[in-house]
Amino acid sequence: MNKTKEETSENLTLNKFIKSNASVMFGLDSRLWGTLKLLLLYPGKLTKEFTNGNEEKYTAPTTLYFTTNLLFFLLQPII
Repeated sequence: MNKTKEETSENLTLNKFIKSNASVMFGLDSRLWGTLKLLLLYPGKLTKEFTNGNEEKYTAPTTLYFTTNLLFFLLQPII
């Protein structure tokens, strides 16, 4: 697979990064709701699911962490 000059990491700007990852970070698919449900109601079960290798059914922890932080800092001045 040949990468063009625009796809190399030297040309990656914050704007390009956000645009390319916005659907992954803010996509409201069924994985997000399932993750939030288990995280709020049964946090131990979510941990067991990840350690047993069933992570494809849930949102990745890093994605959830960064999305939550971003929303917090965006909403903090408003609240």
